[in-house]
Amino acid sequence: MGWRAFPDHQRKLLFFWSQKAACTTLFHFLAANMATPPEKKQYFVLHSLPFRMCQDLIRDRGFRSVAVVRHPVPRIVSAYLNKFVVHYGRPLRRHAGLEPFARELHQDICKVAGRERGDNLTSFEEFLAAVARLHAGREDPWQQLDGHWDTQTPPRLTDTGFAYDHIIRVENLDADFTAFAAQEGMTYTPTVLNKTEFGAAEPQRRYLGGMSARQLQETPYRPENFMNVMNLSVTQLIFAPDYQRFGYAPLPEGWTLN
Repeated sequence: MGWRAFPDHQRKLLFFWSQKAACTTLFHFLAANMATPPEKKQYFVLHSLPFRMCQDLIRDRGFRSVAVVRHPVPRIVSAYLNKFVVHYGRPLRRHAGLEPFARELHQDICKVAGRERGDNLTSFEEFLAAVARLHAGREDPWQQLDGHWDTQTPPRLTDTGFAYDHIIRVENLDADFTAFAAQEGMTYTPTVLNKTEFGAAEPQRRYLGGMSARQLQETPYRPENFMNVMNLSVTQLIFAPDYQRFGYAPLPEGWTLN
């Protein structure tokens, strides 16, 4: 998540990353610019540094910061679709089939809904409400949640006076990466990696946010089908730090509310 960064000691760069914000593309970019690239992207996760250590490198050794960020709305919709509906083409029908961090959230969802957790019937509305509860229960603003639904920047970062030196936006990924790579003498090859695939396009005005994951697995959908006035309000509340820090409009360009 944007709470930690992978350090490039040769170039004195800190690459802040977040799940569901082109982190696979970032790791591929970093590997392509290493003399001996690692075999697995997990290397970059395991060797990333927490924010406090990054601050020390910036202050004491002159490191610069790079953040790869994404608009909060498609990011949280993607997290739901990828972790509660279909994962790498596999329908997520049962609690046991979810990843461990998603099972924790699913358990809370089922408890609030008053149903057994065996079947995965989670709607986007239920998912978003559960994520909101997680954020509301964060007593320490520096406490990290699971990176798939945490903010991309710590909520109290503004208080520290910290500012990212470079921001690469997923919405302008190839252009931003190309410009940054040229500036730093690095190589970037535009590549689509780990992208969530969708079926036939549905009319954008059709709202599917109340439909269960089981139903969605039999229904064509697009990310735009999950955002209405209420869901947008909740998303803006949860991810207020990202909106403020990165200057995003309430909705991505081209999106309208259902």
